[in-house]
Amino acid sequence: MKILMISDLHISSKSDVERANNIISHMKSKLNELLIPNESLLVLNLGDLADFYCYETENGCYHAESVLQNLVHSLSEWSVTYEFVPGNHDKGNPQFIKI
Repeated sequence: MKILMISDLHISSKSDVERANNIISHMKSKLNELLIPNESLLVLNLGDLADFYCYETENGCYHAESVLQNLVHSLSEWSVTYEFVPGNHDKGNPQFIKI
């Protein structure tokens, strides 16, 4: 089993989505070098997936949710367990709780 830690993406806008998806793409390339198909992977999100402003925008936490969906899809060839610890930017965000 390998462990992947992610934190502090602070997603609240479309440009943040592009930046985060580039990180995910690079991360998947590295994981392809390190993991075999169906190998166990623990993904720890250590907080601040969304930003404070996420719930104040028209699209709410849609941007953070789309990055999360891309992450799950990108890692689908492995046996993945996800653990999320909300950060100070995530806590109290009513839309983040839906994710």
